[in-house]
Amino acid sequence: MKKLILVVIWGTFLTGGQQRSAAVEHIVGNSTWTIPASNSYYNDWARNTTFLVGDDLVFKFETGFYDMIQVSREEYEGCRYENPYRSFVIGPAKITFREEGTFYYLCSFGNYCSLGMNFYVYVQA
Repeated sequence: MKKLILVVIWGTFLTGGQQRSAAVEHIVGNSTWTIPASNSYYNDWARNTTFLVGDDLVFKFETGFYDMIQVSREEYEGCRYENPYRSFVIGPAKITFREEGTFYYLCSFGNYCSLGMNFYVYVQA
């Protein structure tokens, strides 16, 4: 029994604590996709969450009041969405990460992006 415990601890150490056997469904902000209490809320959440290829990202929002737009880094930095990669106007919206990289999201309703409805994630292989 002691050998088994050591193997589990050693395996977790070698993978940096990211020991998973299945994809994870991440609810954006662990709540509803809405105007947050602080502008950094969603980015703080994303920084403290590990995203891997195969994981899902779920935006829970009410259709007609919010949306989710995937944009370039340049558009993200300016809260713009002239050439979105993807748009979801019917909630809830679900994305499955198929590749590693950095992905940028925002809401295009009114000034909601500038009120904090934006964030980016880094997806690991």
